[in-house]
Amino acid sequence: MPGDDVSAAVTEAKAKVRPDWCGGLVGIAVFLVGVGLLLYTFRLALDILSVEPNKAMGIRPNEPVDIVRSGQSFLGLLQNVLVLTLMAGVGGLISARGVRLYGASRGCGE
Repeated sequence: MPGDDVSAAVTEAKAKVRPDWCGGLVGIAVFLVGVGLLLYTFRLALDILSVEPNKAMGIRPNEPVDIVRSGQSFLGLLQNVLVLTLMAGVGGLISARGVRLYGASRGCGE
């Protein structure tokens, strides 16, 4: 069949793929950049989320609670958590791309 010749040629071409050291280095570098972004994100999360609740919400001792100020502080904290979630997702995507680049340089990619 005509399709068998094409699939045999593709299989033969994949078998002849030689490892590419330059592509491997780029893949490793991209992976390490992604891991670095993840480490930075988790460090920021630790700094943001380890603040005492009364300081994070802007509540002062021996004073009445100002709902507007506390609400603004809560929304700021929620915004920080959303940004950290986005940063973690981007770092994960970059790391995954580095792994795919490295695999493709070794002939393991699709």
